[in-house]
Amino acid sequence: MIDAIARQPGIDYFTHFNERSAALAANAVWHAARRIGVAMASGGPSATNMVTGIACAYHDSVPTLFITGQSDVGRTPIAAIVAPIVKAAFEVAQVADLPRILDEGWDLALAGRPGPVLIDIPVAVQAEPLDQSIIIPPEAVPHLPPPDTETIGATLTAFLAEAERPLLLLGGGVGRAGCSVALADWLRRDRVPFVASWSALSCFDHDLPSYLGAIGRHGNRGANFALWNCDRLLVLGSHLDDNLRSSDPRYFAPAARIHVIDIDAHELTRLATDRCQGTCLDLRFLPQVLDHLTPPLPTRAWHEYLEQSRSRYFGRDISTFARTHRVLSPYAVMQRLSKCLALDAVVIGDTGANLCWLFQMFHRRRHSLFAAGSHAPAGYALPAAIGAVLEQPRRQVVAMIGDGGLQSTLEDLQTLAYHHLGIAVVVFNNSGYGLIKYDQNQTCGGRHEATGRLYSVPNFDRIASAFGIEYRKIEHVEQIGADLFLTGGPILVEISIAEEMPVEPQIPPDGQISRQVPDLSDEERAFGSRFVPFGQSPPS
Repeated sequence: MIDAIARQPGIDYFTHFNERSAALAANAVWHAARRIGVAMASGGPSATNMVTGIACAYHDSVPTLFITGQSDVGRTPIAAIVAPIVKAAFEVAQVADLPRILDEGWDLALAGRPGPVLIDIPVAVQAEPLDQSIIIPPEAVPHLPPPDTETIGATLTAFLAEAERPLLLLGGGVGRAGCSVALADWLRRDRVPFVASWSALSCFDHDLPSYLGAIGRHGNRGANFALWNCDRLLVLGSHLDDNLRSSDPRYFAPAARIHVIDIDAHELTRLATDRCQGTCLDLRFLPQVLDHLTPPLPTRAWHEYLEQSRSRYFGRDISTFARTHRVLSPYAVMQRLSKCLALDAVVIGDTGANLCWLFQMFHRRRHSLFAAGSHAPAGYALPAAIGAVLEQPRRQVVAMIGDGGLQSTLEDLQTLAYHHLGIAVVVFNNSGYGLIKYDQNQTCGGRHEATGRLYSVPNFDRIASAFGIEYRKIEHVEQIGADLFLTGGPILVEISIAEEMPVEPQIPPDGQISRQVPDLSDEERAFGSRFVPFGQSPPS
């Protein structure tokens, strides 16, 4: 197949040293350019190496095409292996079926809730001649019959009209549907208060005056306070996973009635409770719904509370560890990076503490800001940055990654060096898996098995030198400037972070917001529970 592609005018391929990286790079194509990424591998271990990337595309609803080519001996049933995490897995029995299957797979990846499709083409089928041309269809949005947007608008208007303390929650479905501009215009015009999930952070300008911050276990303290105190919550395009709702959903907006708008009817069924209802809607039709939606009218007390909350917490570094121990704060680093990077830079997060610091503090304007947040494999950011820079070669591309994540994908540094790709790899080196260490402090008596003990970090200066990549080490925030990202080629920037640097604020897994760290002062407890007491028993 690779040979056939190389001989095809107008099409080319790009190689990675590991099929996992190829799959993750394909995942990033959609995030960076809203085009379907395609990753290819042979069979057996090559095919199974792509499973992580396939899972990322599935959990984040990213349309991606994965093509494998099994041999006739010792075949690994890749289609059966990935069946639970793809929209479809095709096995091509004869070459005459290939044009139809490619066409169907392409359309299916985009239709409804987007996602990955796998096509397995055995070697024997690859050897068969095919007389007709295979034309990849344009990435047009599949035609759908319009819903009754007037009725939906009226339903939501009635839902919000009963609110004294309304709140809107944006999920990643807003960005996937391409309705971000219309929604942002509505939010700006009517000043509707809103919070966001991590997957929605690239959908709007964070300067919007009614935006309060990201919610969740590692979300903004003020945004989580708003969620706790609201009495009506309208959710757009979020499946409300445990990172948002916690392991005990009774603590999620405990005094509110909730209405979820999502394209996936199965997700709505899963979320349905006495206080949570849903409407199945492709959010591509959201602009028409907004035309029929009367914005809510919050009480003066609620409006003033949210203004105070935004002033107090939005964009603020409330971490106590860095100040107490007089060490470099990763939050200060993120604030500095927000100001130094180009406004249209592509910024990609990885996993663990570095991802939390990024999404807690990076102030997005026109940046592309994303990660594989739902599946979150270590080492995602670097191959994803490769996929992004191939699609957006004129934009700054930055991979934010931890020392553990980078060690899982070092071979991609050779790809950067060989192709002289203009990617900045920013490594937050805290000498271990910091977020897991924090959980071990809470649950394992502070024993850092496999995260500190038996864990080691190489000399990243020598690593960069071995690959012929420029290197800088940052120990003070003042060392970070725009010049770091204007090298014209790859650069590895190592940020020295204290080994015990925690993620702050952080809510316990059960969602009890009153027990978050750093500890709430008496004054903060009063502020955070102004409308809904922390001590009350949450409804079922």
